[in-house]
Amino acid sequence: MSETVHYIGKLTLVPIEGDIQNIAKMILQKEGWSLEGYNDFLEALEDWSYKKYIIYNENIYKVDMKESDPYSNMAIATKKEDGTIDFEVRYYNGGCSFSEAIEDALRKI
Repeated sequence: MSETVHYIGKLTLVPIEGDIQNIAKMILQKEGWSLEGYNDFLEALEDWSYKKYIIYNENIYKVDMKESDPYSNMAIATKKEDGTIDFEVRYYNGGCSFSEAIEDALRKI
């Protein structure tokens, strides 16, 4: 069922040391998600980690958020000195996904 949703939270950059596919695989293993049937660990991470991790511009961000009052559309992101990104998104999830809303906010930084 589609509805308007509103989330406020923070994105924390996951350090990429070496290959981003390897980092995605390590996250999946740490979280206990199945790797069966996947050759591309970024694709697996996108499938298994909805609203927990975001992949954007060859970076992986851990998502920390809470749900808030759902009224008008909004996509705001602010980069902090410590490298984290605070965000606030409000959207109708019948026409936009969480990842699309976050990407819209990140483009505005």
